[in-house]
Amino acid sequence: MKNWIDIQDNLKFAKISGDYNKIHIEEKYAKNFFFKYCVVHGVNIVALSLSKFLKINYNNFFFIKELDIKFINYIEIEEKFTIEITNNKIIVKSDINNKLVIRIKCKKFKIINKLKKHNILTEKKYYFDNLLNKDLINELLTLSKNIGTCIFGNGSLILKIHIQAQKKGKNRSSLYKINKNAFQYYLSSKNYKINCVVIKIEPYKNENLKITSGKKFEKHLKGKSILIFGSNGILGSFTKNYLSKYKTNLHLVTKTKNRKNSTFVKHYELSTITLLNLKKILKKTYPDYIFYFVSPKILKSSNKNINKKL
Repeated sequence: MKNWIDIQDNLKFAKISGDYNKIHIEEKYAKNFFFKYCVVHGVNIVALSLSKFLKINYNNFFFIKELDIKFINYIEIEEKFTIEITNNKIIVKSDINNKLVIRIKCKKFKIINKLKKHNILTEKKYYFDNLLNKDLINELLTLSKNIGTCIFGNGSLILKIHIQAQKKGKNRSSLYKINKNAFQYYLSSKNYKINCVVIKIEPYKNENLKITSGKKFEKHLKGKSILIFGSNGILGSFTKNYLSKYKTNLHLVTKTKNRKNSTFVKHYELSTITLLNLKKILKKTYPDYIFYFVSPKILKSSNKNINKKL
């Protein structure tokens, strides 16, 4: 089953968690960064992943002693992803690459008595009925708030989280600078201790490149059909904006759900596993020129043949 999260879901989670980092909820702000669109809260994906793990194992009750979470790639709003579970390991992935890996250490119990439901994440997509230590979810929500709003703020992203249950812990926190943009954040409460790595990304600096073109060039481009793969990145965005000045017919292919079309700009979603609709896109657009911008992350992903096929 495919999952995807839209901007309204991000706004709801921001209200619940208190994480109002603008890269999640303001598209104008997100455009200043390399991802160009709002990205999904990492802790929200963790909550959804744990929900699926618990729902699949609904006959048992769990006390989660330890979580090791590694964020490999960001998830854009409306980007489709799947949650795969093998024993005590969860992998969140898209058609292109892995997004998140969670390793779980837990105790399993057989309990007849019904437990109370989680009182914060109450929507149907969340399931914590058989989780004995539901306060773990509250700790993750607090962590999201601390990183996205209170301490690091706008432009911060979590790379790793290690959370471990403890008894009679002391409330304290500490922060260490790894390098210019990376930090190690430590948080301890009565029942849990958390270690995480956070980066503070910087907005893309627009160099205002000036490219002069003659009238022959402008006349040649007018009305041409141009197909662009990877128009969300910095190079792709620059190419798209530059060519749009000359009344070209732009066809933008991305891995995310279709955006709104206009007179001169059409959006297409590419199925990157089978590439079944690639021929349809080519026949429909009949491009005079094709631009293909590839991400290094895609080249290193499990789908190594995507670029060769394209």
